[in-house]
Amino acid sequence: ITTASIHKIIPQATAVATVNSGTGFQALLYNKRVILTGGADYALVCDVAKTEEQLRNILTTLSIPADTQKIRRFLHYYVTQYT
Repeated sequence: ITTASIHKIIPQATAVATVNSGTGFQALLYNKRVILTGGADYALVCDVAKTEEQLRNILTTLSIPADTQKIRRFLHYYVTQYT
């Protein structure tokens, strides 16, 4: 538990898990893997877990780095076309 800014925490994280929040989007801005258990506009570039089994499977792959090119392409689209 911490009161530190997410801008200090996320860069040190392997991945960020969220239901649906701005923190997940912030993690994408830092090119981090995002584990999403709910719905979000940015789900296309997340590891989506709808069941406990899916979440367990995702957690076993955390050593695989984020696909930063895919994240960057999505963020470009999201900022320039979607919003």
